[in-house]
Amino acid sequence: MISNCYMHSAYRAANKGLRRFVDSREGRLTQRALLLLGPAGTGKSTLINNFFRTPEFEAVDTPLGLRQPAIIVEAPSRGTVGALSEVILAKLNDKNPQRGNVQAKMARMFHNLLEQKVGVIVIDEVDQLTLTNAFAYADYLKSILNQSRSRLVLVGLETALSLPRANDQLARRCDAPQLLNAFDWFKLSDRSEFKQILEGIQNDAPSVFAECPISDPTLAAAINFATEGSLGFVDSLLTYAVDCANDDERDQLTIADLAQACDSIYQLRSIAGARINPFRDALPLQWRPLPSSPSATTPRVRSCTTKAGAR
Repeated sequence: MISNCYMHSAYRAANKGLRRFVDSREGRLTQRALLLLGPAGTGKSTLINNFFRTPEFEAVDTPLGLRQPAIIVEAPSRGTVGALSEVILAKLNDKNPQRGNVQAKMARMFHNLLEQKVGVIVIDEVDQLTLTNAFAYADYLKSILNQSRSRLVLVGLETALSLPRANDQLARRCDAPQLLNAFDWFKLSDRSEFKQILEGIQNDAPSVFAECPISDPTLAAAINFATEGSLGFVDSLLTYAVDCANDDERDQLTIADLAQACDSIYQLRSIAGARINPFRDALPLQWRPLPSSPSATTPRVRSCTTKAGAR
């Protein structure tokens, strides 16, 4: 629903930093790793996919063999150095990534990286490498930089900073981190931009939000609280809410839909019961959904009761 709205200022700044890093790879011998960090749902993977899944970085078969300007892999959860090597080898079209011990896998990996002239290795969810042995993985990443001509783009949560902190040689090779943070409602610039994004969504589908203008400061604050300022969770919240309206054969969103969608988000994130639902418990009275009867399980909205087709 909000894919076009990922182009906010932090996204643009991170995209610019990534472009500078990639374009300056020739002739820079020290800063060959870049960390792209931020909470879940802030657009990191979206940025990486939009940037690298373009003709500029497409793999090409040549008379001299396969050439891959960039590869994107996902770090294995609670894996080993060997497991990460297998993931990279699979992306390099190795016929049997599991073959051999750790040293043999790394040797084949370095050979293929050089053979295929891989300029950039993107490791998504890199924070998962810190769940087992950050020191071993930091040394492994340093070895990739030493033994290949590839640069590293490390994408994940801010806990991934423990990797360069575990190895001074890796830290010296890292460029300044690019941060994609969630929108902090108590920071004026963040609040203003968050409301602008919601207003853009609202303007794209004015009939859907006619009775519940999500750019209204009160509703915008509730949405920010429910999603912790993460655009990914804003997208999920509004998508679920629209689905609730569609299930009831309504074209217009209600506060009750947002409340139900918020419950779903909390359940998926395992925070149900630990965090209030702002659409049900914290809105001013004129916005707050009320049950239509004592036995009702789905709240009814006092100020948002227009049904589809009603005029």
